Amino acid sequence: MNNDIEALLARKDLSGEDFDSQDVSGICFADKNLVGACFDDAIALKTDFQGCDLYWARFFRANVQGADFRKARLNGANLNLADFTNADLRGADFGPDNLNGSTSIVETNFKGAKYDRHTVLPDGLIPKSQGMIYFE
Repeated sequence: MNNDIEALLARKDLSGEDFDSQDVSGICFADKNLVGACFDDAIALKTDFQGCDLYWARFFRANVQGADFRKARLNGANLNLADFTNADLRGADFGPDNLNGSTSIVETNFKGAKYDRHTVLPDGLIPKSQGMIYFE
């Protein structure tokens, strides 16, 4: 792991941090404040974002296959062209932000992503047409 990222992980508040184009695969960000953080073009395979506050975060063209977003808050996030294949989205909140803006999901891949009755899906997302898997 990169020393800069290792030092950052010691902090709870990572709001606004820039992980653009970095490989953060397998890193545990669980319960961190990542409000407005940038993961554009990042590789985050099987990364733990469980319980994170990712309000207004950016995942443009990010590869987050198999990542854990259980109970994460992604209100108003930019997920355009991101790959959420097999990600765990159970209990995640993709609802509108405080300005009533939507989470952006243009050409986002959700194939095989898990969701449940507690998941607040983004406007316009039809889980079955995306190949998402519902869990009780």
